[in-house]
Amino acid sequence: MQNADLTDFIANNSPLVSPRFVYLNRFFLFVGIFALGYSLYDLLSPGHFTGDMYGLEVTVRLFIMFLAVFPMILGGLLKMLGKRKSSAKFWFTGAILILISSICLVIISIDVGRSRHLDHVRSTYPGMTVTELMRLVRNKKDQFAVDAIGEKGSQEAVEALKQILCNEDENTVLRICAADRLSQYENPALKTFLESIRHKTRNVFLKRHLKDLLEYKNKFQDTPRRDASSP
Repeated sequence: MQNADLTDFIANNSPLVSPRFVYLNRFFLFVGIFALGYSLYDLLSPGHFTGDMYGLEVTVRLFIMFLAVFPMILGGLLKMLGKRKSSAKFWFTGAILILISSICLVIISIDVGRSRHLDHVRSTYPGMTVTELMRLVRNKKDQFAVDAIGEKGSQEAVEALKQILCNEDENTVLRICAADRLSQYENPALKTFLESIRHKTRNVFLKRHLKDLLEYKNKFQDTPRRDASSP
């Protein structure tokens, strides 16, 4: 159907649909397709480590995209049927489905873009100092900054991790991450330190994690990854 015919069809069949709505719907359709393409590009070329959690992330995104794409396809079919049958009800219903689906896909693509931006920022963490990383831990509560501190392997890094672990007001996830990093250093004094924190902490989740962590180390002594200075 040509644009003139479409305009006549709309004018003659539905007071709810204006020519402006037609072009707006078409715009959202193109934007939704572009957003879908960007999300698929992220799945094919991820911007971050593709571990176990990434598999869960992919599953959730694919599920949401399927829920969004199916109504978009249905909406397109309804619009085509509405044109052929001169049914404004079918056309309008299809247009609304496309509009809602496109908005959902745009929201997903925005989240993908935010995730890729964070990945780019976090890729700079290894080049930061322990002081800079500790600032991120305090202000952003970023567990990736804790991981980057643990990779330093210096005495300053050990002290920073101990500071995070000892702070009862700190985020539990950050404290657990600090404990994991400290446990990777093959230093008997650090093992004693972790034992003392397990007995002192009021955080039941951290206490349970430290108990499991220390039991694992006692049963399976890993090959030393690095040596840490004595605390």
